[in-house]
Amino acid sequence: MRLRMRTRHGHGAGRQRGALLLQSLIAVALFSAGIVSLLLVSATAVDQVSQAHYRANASLLAGKALAQIRLGSNDADLRKQWATDGDAFKAWRGEVEAALPGVGALPPLITFDTDGAIVITLRWRAPAETQGHKHVIATRMPI
Repeated sequence: MRLRMRTRHGHGAGRQRGALLLQSLIAVALFSAGIVSLLLVSATAVDQVSQAHYRANASLLAGKALAQIRLGSNDADLRKQWATDGDAFKAWRGEVEAALPGVGALPPLITFDTDGAIVITLRWRAPAETQGHKHVIATRMPI
């Protein structure tokens, strides 16, 4: 004996066929859009944090060089030590290259003016960027 299951179709059942499937697809699409948006926001946040890290390092390194220059301001050959081939500059440049990306192509600069102006310029380029960044610190002191 074969059993048959009877179902009762009410008025309009044909119009609702597949409605649950459609609602499920819409819910999955909205959920996916939310996840993609969250991933994009987190990627942007990571990029901003790395840029802030590089700016903080550049500021710290420029301040360190300036402090060393001020400590040695009584030294007669201060300009020679901080020239691009000077020992103090070479040691500082090594620290800059270790802390900031892309410094090899964009070397740091320290310039001394005749009236005591000192300008320290740091430039870097993050690995995935096409445009470089720059941090400049300037002061005036008698040398």
